[in-house]
Amino acid sequence: MSALETYIRSIYPDVRGDKDTDAAPVDTKGLYLDIHSYSELILWPFGHSETLAPNNKGLKALGRKLAFFNGYDPMQSVGLYPTDGTSDNLAYGELGIAHITFELGTAFFQQCYTYENKIKPDNLKALLYAAKVVEAPYLMTSGPDIVSIKITNVTDSYIEVDVLATDERFSSSGGSSKAVKGNIDNKIPSSESDMEPTHNIKSVFYSVGDYPNEENISQAEVKDGDTDSSRETFTARIDKNMVHNNQITLYFRAQDDDASLG
Repeated sequence: MSALETYIRSIYPDVRGDKDTDAAPVDTKGLYLDIHSYSELILWPFGHSETLAPNNKGLKALGRKLAFFNGYDPMQSVGLYPTDGTSDNLAYGELGIAHITFELGTAFFQQCYTYENKIKPDNLKALLYAAKVVEAPYLMTSGPDIVSIKITNVTDSYIEVDVLATDERFSSSGGSSKAVKGNIDNKIPSSESDMEPTHNIKSVFYSVGDYPNEENISQAEVKDGDTDSSRETFTARIDKNMVHNNQITLYFRAQDDDASLG
């Protein structure tokens, strides 16, 4: 454990204060995943206290988004049972890195068949999503996702691309922070009040060739003329001169009416 702590500190700066109430900057990079068995849970800090972490909004959004993909129950770690001295104490508690524990499967030891046909496919999409948001997990997970990109029209001068954005890809379970003792049989179901509301999609931004930033983004047009739904299709019109060797790289980001960028 000492070697692991030394390694983690060598690659991540300490961006959080010494007090439990000190939040990490919302644009903190990095994500620490602790993979355990068992209980089909997604857990986030704190584990030693029922107090909400100062970055709870981002941690909870991250947990509920990952749980959307694997179907697990998301909750604050202490909701399973109180823990201390675990990896989230270092990663989040000390350094401020977003930390998530995956509790895989339904038993400590399971057949290879179960892993290959259930546990692995259930979790690959969640892990892929985690890799996509590592640049700013506290921020990006609160925003909407791009779920499909489709070329709909090609002319001599431009290419039209339809993009579907949604703010609905969160687990329907909001998690619990109440401390309990035991394992999977003692999980506390969440209530509707635990859940963040979905938001209408406000905008879709795109860039060509480079990751979107303030200098290179353009704004797509909403397909039906109204941004009044948590699922909206937008159209981007791309200049054909941007195509090289019959290929083009496009980046899309969606924003909701709560100003959250996915």
